[in-house]
Amino acid sequence: MNLQKDRALHSLDTLTGLLDFSLLYHLWISGTFLLVTWYMTWLLFRIYTTEVYCFPVQSSFSEDAHQCLPKVLSSKQPLILKYLALQDFALLSQNSPSRRQEVFSLSQPGGHPHNWSALSGECLTILNDLTQKLIAYQEAVSSNGRIKPQSVGSDKRPSSSGSSATSLIEEPTSWQTPRVSMGPKTPGSVFLRASVASPFTPDLGSPFGSPAMKRLTGTLDPSSPWHGSVQSPHVMRRGPKLWTSSLGAESPLNGSPQSGPVPVPSPVAGAQKPSIVSLWIQNRQEQVKNVLAKRVLIMYLFNKLPEASSQALFAESQAHIWALEGLSHLVAASYTEDRFGVVQTTLPDILGTMLTLQEAVDKHFKLPHASSKPARTLSSLVDTSYKTLRFALRASLKTAIYRITTTFGEHLNAVQVSVEHRKKLQQFLEYKE
Repeated sequence: MNLQKDRALHSLDTLTGLLDFSLLYHLWISGTFLLVTWYMTWLLFRIYTTEVYCFPVQSSFSEDAHQCLPKVLSSKQPLILKYLALQDFALLSQNSPSRRQEVFSLSQPGGHPHNWSALSGECLTILNDLTQKLIAYQEAVSSNGRIKPQSVGSDKRPSSSGSSATSLIEEPTSWQTPRVSMGPKTPGSVFLRASVASPFTPDLGSPFGSPAMKRLTGTLDPSSPWHGSVQSPHVMRRGPKLWTSSLGAESPLNGSPQSGPVPVPSPVAGAQKPSIVSLWIQNRQEQVKNVLAKRVLIMYLFNKLPEASSQALFAESQAHIWALEGLSHLVAASYTEDRFGVVQTTLPDILGTMLTLQEAVDKHFKLPHASSKPARTLSSLVDTSYKTLRFALRASLKTAIYRITTTFGEHLNAVQVSVEHRKKLQQFLEYKE
């Protein structure tokens, strides 16, 4: 190939070549075209995946039962499929009297409201999960993300058994309330920075740390005699062997069969103990971190924003909004369309779930970092609808309760609910909420 350098063009490794206006113009045109193409592709994909799909409420053939709306909602399905099912559930409750009759119908033979039980049960489960998340988050914020330690006069010793020792540091894997008897219930994500709930935070990386504390936190050296499930410090854990002996095999050293486990030679103390210089460097690093952590600008740049956790709680609230709309419209329509009274059996549970969720939502918006009004968002190519979902959920929840109380009126006084919920219902009946 005969490649010759054009002397008339400026090189890009010089300031004159970088300030070439023709090159900047072509770069701007190409970047704009590429960005618009990506945005149009993403927009068409959203339109295609979120297209309304009509699920059959019930089927006459058993091979099509997995495609019915109650089965799709109650079984393990992809998240996009559940969203489409909840959207169809909200739409049929508002605009389709014939499909509502299928929901209120009884099974033949047997006369059981399987359709209504499956749909309402799944919606109540979704709403209860959100309530538990909000309660756990509020308790975590009120306790500053720490579990209260045991009292000094407690005679309970966690080292009496292996299970009791590990129960103090067990971390839940979801936002559901963990079963911890020694303090307030907090979500698992709060313990990402502290693995042991104790009045002090020991320096686990220090060579002078206690072996018992390292054993509780699970940060032991594999060659330590405390590593594993050994309970006594006088028992040496069997280490790996170079030769695997079977029955009748002899030792490669003296030719005699091994009568017991061979103790692993203890490691050299000087190889594990860090030097004074490394300890001094680690201490200086911790001091620098502590000083920088107190600076407001540093914390703003590297920590999460105050409303980030609140927005994450309501990131999937569109499903809860559809569940609230579907339940409330079906309950309101049952006042005139439910001939068998299938909705009346679950009406106390529906009202109790909605009122409990409303109480949790109201408490969440009273937290210091939770804003009470949605921020004004500018039009951009980035989807920011998740930032306003919590406000849409709060409005949909209040509208759903008002829809039920307005339809049934004073008949709700005959529904068996708790005293607190009855007071809340009375406020909705008097339009004071």
